[in-house]
Amino acid sequence: MRRIFSVFVLFMVFTITACTEGAVPTLDTIDHHLHRDDVQYVELREWVEVAEHGMIDGFEVIPFYGVIVDSGYLMIPRDGRFHPSNIVNESAIRNLFDADKTIYLICRTGNRTTFMTEVLTHLGYDVVNLGGIVDYHGDNLIFP
Repeated sequence: MRRIFSVFVLFMVFTITACTEGAVPTLDTIDHHLHRDDVQYVELREWVEVAEHGMIDGFEVIPFYGVIVDSGYLMIPRDGRFHPSNIVNESAIRNLFDADKTIYLICRTGNRTTFMTEVLTHLGYDVVNLGGIVDYHGDNLIFP
């Protein structure tokens, strides 16, 4: 009986591990998906927001407005909805994001990540929209 129980426990551990590793991360599980070589972790908030509220360790900051919009790579329409014509400088956007990796995006509340997810998906990237850091309660918050 003890041997059957041990086999069952081992089976469950392997099953849970396999399911977790292949699962799409959320802010609740992102801490288990950090520091992977096949992922580019991108924080879209401005530097002042990051300095004031912190960021998740392992993410790089590419300010959505300060770099992507203000540099003329994207145009944000008044209604906030993405259309391919909003992409003004595709090669500049491609220089910021690694096409060989899955892109994990985060911002403050999820508005910037939603727009950028649509842009990158349109360009053929594999993107995970993690939403807003206001919903993050993990252990990897840092203040750079």
